[in-house]
Amino acid sequence: MFRPSRPQCRFCSEACVREGKRWRSRRAAGAWRGSERGKECRQAQSRRYRRLIPLVLIEAPTAAAAVPLEPVPAEAREGQRPAPILDNLSVRMCKRPGCYELFGVPTECSLKIFCSAACRKALRRVLAREAGYHERRKAGVRPRCRRSRAVPKPRKRC
Repeated sequence: MFRPSRPQCRFCSEACVREGKRWRSRRAAGAWRGSERGKECRQAQSRRYRRLIPLVLIEAPTAAAAVPLEPVPAEAREGQRPAPILDNLSVRMCKRPGCYELFGVPTECSLKIFCSAACRKALRRVLAREAGYHERRKAGVRPRCRRSRAVPKPRKRC
């Protein structure tokens, strides 16, 4: 359970800040890669990479080039998911920051946006806490740690 030290504090440490940035960038990349333009760019990137690989192998030292390359098994290739996802399900990523779970939904218009009830409750707690901060701020309640100083009286000159 995270108890913030300041009203707008959303993360408990610098490591959590980095993880939050990583989650946001992964989510944005997933949305981009899901679009038609993103798919085209990714395919072009893959074509450029496949053209580059033979050049790297040719320019390699002769001792390294003499070793025959073994085929990589299908389950160890880049981009393969560890768990099978059924073909008739759409795949989504959990909306809670910091959760990287992928889950299946039956249709694109499904309202499920969290991987579990625990993620849904965690995000609700954060939103409720921040709503309380905003309500107190609107009401004019100031934090207790701030103290008002008395205004110094101006000196009289002779």
